[in-house]
Amino acid sequence: MIALTLILLLSPLIGTLLLLFCQNSSKNLTILISNISILIAFLLSLFLLYLFYSSNSGAISANFLTFADTKLFSLHFGIYIDSLALIMSSVVTSVSLLVHYYSISYMKQDISFNRFFIYTNFFTFSMLLIVFANNFLQLFIGWELVGLSSYLLIGFLDKKRICN
Repeated sequence: MIALTLILLLSPLIGTLLLLFCQNSSKNLTILISNISILIAFLLSLFLLYLFYSSNSGAISANFLTFADTKLFSLHFGIYIDSLALIMSSVVTSVSLLVHYYSISYMKQDISFNRFFIYTNFFTFSMLLIVFANNFLQLFIGWELVGLSSYLLIGFLDKKRICN
């Protein structure tokens, strides 16, 4: 369950990085990469929600990366899986998938088509980072990344309005 949750969390980030490195690609490749990465996250969130309720297990917390470890405190990067986190991940990924799907036709004439989908994939990753955070530092980092991606999306719209 932990490995699938990591795949769910990292799928939008991998989509963001692929789109970032393929900025001069066709619109069809951009559509494929961005929607597949969100679709994977959505399907995994539904599957994990089903697994969680069918197995009747309790909350799971796992640490992966240690930022600091002293006698007074320790800061880790990890995930926390419970029913609320899985329900919220299903909500976040379903809304994101719908936004991606409807943005295809809305953005089809835009010259920065790829950049928009980079920002929306990054926003989805940031939201999932908040949902699965198991400590306050990770929650804070997730909120800051949501703020950054919101700023980029608002700036994207503002630049579009100025150019027209």
